[in-house]
Formats: sequence, C-alpha cells, structure tokens
Amino acid sequence: PSDVKFSLRVLARQPGFVAAAILVLALGIGANAAVFSVVNALLLRPLPGVRDPGRIAGLYARHAQQADTYRGFSYPNYVDIREGIRSLEGVSAFTFVLAGVAEQGMTRRSLVMMVSANYFDVLGARPMPGRAFTPEEERPGSQAQVAVASHAYWQRQGSDPALVGRSVSINGRLFAVVHGR
Repeated sequence: PSDVKFSLRVLARQPGFVAAAILVLALGIGANAAVFSVVNALLLRPLPGVRDPGRIAGLYARHAQQADTYRGFSYPNYVDIREGIRSLEGVSAFTFVLAGVAEQGMTRRSLVMMVSANYFDVLGARPMPGRAFTPEEERPGSQAQVAVASHAYWQRQGSDPALVGRSVSINGRLFAVVHGR
C-alpha cells in the first residue's frame, strides 16, 4: 500500500511524463489493434462464399536480390502461369491497392482489390445479384471500367438492390457496378 502511494505521488509531480507515457501506450495499443484487424480480415478469417477454403493455395515469386522476401507477379507472368499450370484447377490473381472511392459526396481513401476475371470462379464463389467480370474486361488496354461492390460497400449504400448498374467514382473515374453484394 505505501509503495502505491509513493508511486502515485512521484507520478503526480511529473504530469508531462505521465501524459507522454499514456499517449505512447494508447498509440501502441491502437496500432497493434489496427494491424491485427487487417491480418485477421485478410489472412485468418475464411473468405466468405468460398466453396472449399482448404483447397486454396497462394503462389508467390521469391525476390532474386533480397533473401526471404517476395514480390508480386506482373500481369504477363500471371497469364503465363495461368496458361502453363495444368496441375491446378485454376489460377487467379489479386492485389490490394489504395484508391479514392466517392461515397455520399465525399471521397474516402479505401483499400480495394484488383482481381482477375476468373477470381470468383477459382474461389467457387458466385456473385449475387449481378455478374462477375468477363475475360474481355480483364485484358490490359480494354478500357473496361467495371467494379464488383463488396457486401460492406453495399450496406453503406443502404443495401439498395438497385446498386448493380449504377456508377461509382474510383480515383475520379466512373466504374459501372456489375455485382452488388
């Protein structure tokens, strides 16, 4: 009991130190929670709507100059892999990018996925309502501006069933929503 009283008296004499310590702890806990949320959402939680998550594997390219690091594939490399591997049921590609998505008059910085046209087929997931991407929309230079809305985005838009067919502004360009949930 006397140690606790002594500690509180010492801390009361140094309010700046106490405030700095609390701020550092709060920032550390907040950063830890944010990182865990991203890891949980992307790596730990099973993908919703996936037919057989135990049969999904990741394919990565080892970085030649930096040991124990990996890098993404270029689109032509992905196409070569997709066309060349016969031992797998399917190969799809995805990457995460930051984009400005306009919602209700404001542009929010959002983490979005860019996926290959066969992404949903490989996962065994069926978008409802609407459709997935077509192979023609995937080709570089096609100028196709289509998007699949996530369930969370659909809910932020009021769970409107008429979202399919509307346009959404991403990085200042209009994209037609082809899937709404």
